[in-house]
Amino acid sequence: FVALPAAAGLFGLAFPLVDLMFGHGAFDLGAVEGCAALLAGYALALPALAAARPLIAAVHALQRMHSAALAALGAFAVTGLACLAAVWAAPVMDRPAALSLALGLGVSLGSLAFTALLLRILAAEHAAPGLRAALKGMSLPLILSLGIAALCRICAAAFPEHSLWLILILAPCCALSYAAICL
Repeated sequence: FVALPAAAGLFGLAFPLVDLMFGHGAFDLGAVEGCAALLAGYALALPALAAARPLIAAVHALQRMHSAALAALGAFAVTGLACLAAVWAAPVMDRPAALSLALGLGVSLGSLAFTALLLRILAAEHAAPGLRAALKGMSLPLILSLGIAALCRICAAAFPEHSLWLILILAPCCALSYAAICL
């Protein structure tokens, strides 16, 4: 519930955040773009990582530690393969920031795979909600989070020179709007 809009805000405001904190001195525009792209890719892992902690506890409560370890190895393999694919495709990418985004997405894909594998273990034990019930409960937060990501991206592109104001105004407004609509 909290990780979805946090990930959306982090994804949408990655460039203003990195530009504000590091966009000076030897950290030129190319470095800011690359770091922001990596952060945007990593941001998509945040909901999966937030969900993984209670799922791991549930798997351990069922004494399925071996299955959890296999899930972690499977997620590690997914991460490795996705990152290798990104590095392999690097020569055809036109911008260095694209490689950074691809690597961040590879890590996020591994995190999503780990969460999905943990859910599969729990479903096999009849200890997880059905997919329909889970999607129904997540539909409003997911739709609102996608709106937050889009709004942040649009505002960041429209006002690239106002990083501080974007973060100080847009982040709290999005958080309050999300909370009010969900209530």
